[in-house]
Amino acid sequence: MHTTLLAIDWTLFIDKAILISIILGLSLLIAMYETWAERKVAALMQDRRGPNRAGPAGILQPPAFDASAVDAVNYGGIGVVIGHEISHGFDDQGAQFDAQGRLRNWWTAEDLKRFHERTACVARQFDGYFIEPGIHHNGRLVLGESIADLAGVKVSFLAFQKAQQQHPAPTIAGLTPDQQFFIAWGQWRGDEIRPEEQRRMVQGDPHPIAKYRVIGPCSNLEEFARAFSCKTGAAMVRTGTQRCEVW
Repeated sequence: MHTTLLAIDWTLFIDKAILISIILGLSLLIAMYETWAERKVAALMQDRRGPNRAGPAGILQPPAFDASAVDAVNYGGIGVVIGHEISHGFDDQGAQFDAQGRLRNWWTAEDLKRFHERTACVARQFDGYFIEPGIHHNGRLVLGESIADLAGVKVSFLAFQKAQQQHPAPTIAGLTPDQQFFIAWGQWRGDEIRPEEQRRMVQGDPHPIAKYRVIGPCSNLEEFARAFSCKTGAAMVRTGTQRCEVW
């Protein structure tokens, strides 16, 4: 009795094994990227149809939040994020919804005119931020996020000042509490990305390049200028009609 062996096309088998390995490898890379992205962009989410707030617990970790850190670090990190997300209810898009979440104009004509004037200032500011010669942000595209950043830094700084009335913050390594606050915002929001990614972002991403999310709002705040003794005319001091304030 002869045993017939199953004929196997080993070339085809190896090719399929390699293909499966590549697919599994890509799946792993995608899963790793999604985990990184969720941690990087995790933020409170707002439903404009009502006063609902939801936020992933994963954001409550350094550098956004650290239970062992001084108040300045947490107000400058997660505090700004919370203020940012709440203020989306009053950015260029959120402002179109009324208190019941209905899409309708609830503004007086004069208030709406002044709101548009103020937001136009922010749009012009970000039109002037270049990633390289000839390529700059579209201020209207990033307007909602830029309004929210400006409002978030401002309201969280005010909250930090109020907190210090009961719990005065210490000076650390020669840095005052106010300086610590703004540095914390820079450490949380700032990052470094490749030029190719920057070019992609300016074409369609509603979020500005990270460094401009720090430079942009802080250069509008007198509190920042006082904290670091910035003089009129300094790069981080916007004055007159160049200084933007929405809320």
